[in-house]
Amino acid sequence: MAAPGLEGLFVRRAHQGRRRRRQGRDLRSHRWSRGRRERRGGRLLRSARDRLAERPGPGHAQRSVHLRTHRGRHQRTQPGGQCHGHREGNVVSTEVNSPPPRKVTINFQALGIFIAAAAIFAVFGVLNSNFLTLDNLRDVAVSACVNALIGIGLTFVIITGGIDLSVGSIASFVGIVSANAMVNSGVAPIPGLLLGLVVGFAAGAVNGLLITIGKLPPFIATLGTMSVYQGLAYVVTDGKPVYNVPDAFVLLLNSYIGGVPIVVVVVIVVAVLAWLLLRRTVFGQNVIAVGGSEETAWLSGVRVTRVKVLVYGISGLLAALGGMVVVARISAAQSEAGSPYLLTAIAAAVIGGANLMGGEGRIAGTLIGALILGALTNGLVLLNVPSFYEQIVTGLVVLIAVAIDQGSKGWPMLGRGKSKGRGTPAAPDAASDTAPTPGSGAPAEAGR
Repeated sequence: MAAPGLEGLFVRRAHQGRRRRRQGRDLRSHRWSRGRRERRGGRLLRSARDRLAERPGPGHAQRSVHLRTHRGRHQRTQPGGQCHGHREGNVVSTEVNSPPPRKVTINFQALGIFIAAAAIFAVFGVLNSNFLTLDNLRDVAVSACVNALIGIGLTFVIITGGIDLSVGSIASFVGIVSANAMVNSGVAPIPGLLLGLVVGFAAGAVNGLLITIGKLPPFIATLGTMSVYQGLAYVVTDGKPVYNVPDAFVLLLNSYIGGVPIVVVVVIVVAVLAWLLLRRTVFGQNVIAVGGSEETAWLSGVRVTRVKVLVYGISGLLAALGGMVVVARISAAQSEAGSPYLLTAIAAAVIGGANLMGGEGRIAGTLIGALILGALTNGLVLLNVPSFYEQIVTGLVVLIAVAIDQGSKGWPMLGRGKSKGRGTPAAPDAASDTAPTPGSGAPAEAGR
């Protein structure tokens, strides 16, 4: 709205068609960019009221500047690709060195397991000449297969920082279920084998759900399910063994391929697949991450609940396979056939280098640990040592293996206690303060 004093006032403006003297032409909207052929007026930055208010285009790519120095004739190339420069006047030539050679690292802890196994075989070979025969070595390998299968599954669990005490009961329960289905229900051997694997995986997954969703510590959860699965093994057949297992099932897991027991081939295949799963897949990296620090793994986007459920499912699956190997070996199913393999399977994983605190474990080490236990059992039998000494020897071997493992790490707990005794305040352990303990049900795990 105009001001009151200006109403009716004639505003004089120059007419566009009547120019004054010395009046120039209208200004151009912009200058040409580069040459007349490369004019792109619509791409220049203009004022806000102009026809096109846009930024200019990127234009032509600039030529890269090469500042590479060239080697003169007087510069010799040394063996290995090294070129040494020389100073001439005010110009100094550069010196190009070949990349440093790759360093070869040796895992002395893993090497020590192989040395211990070789020493045990050598000692029993000296004490009894029949120990190193081909037939006896085949028996040692077969006797180690069940511990190897169950131990591989436990290795996954131990890497996550947990423990599974129900593997022996799962082996017994699955053996009873599979044998009962084949003998009393007429199920074929292969479907009976698959049925046992499914039941074992489901039993292990229940352990994982109790630990993750139920927030129970792994020790308490698997201790309870150990009794439950053992009781179910008695309930299925009223505590009676199942005999007359089909011969096809026995031959399926108790035959030979080129002189090698088929169960040994099964263990090798399972070990290779487990190693690939642990070391060459994202799932394996997540398993190791959960064992290293569950809190950090969750903050990094790892689905801790799913990882743990799958890990305990794998443990139950391999325990079920071990239980069916026992059924094929004795051609019968008993309610307590898998119970003796609990401690020996844990011992195989621990001897193989699995850290009970989580974050560390090796599939190959578990195989060597199972072979060591099989060699001890077989060697003591050949030496006519009473069977109850086997448990003493097994316990001593486990203690020695753990002592060697802690000694290779410098005994960190002993070192912290010594520093506190000198009056020096110990630095707070950030990992122990922030990372939740395995199965403790940290607040950060809620809602995963």
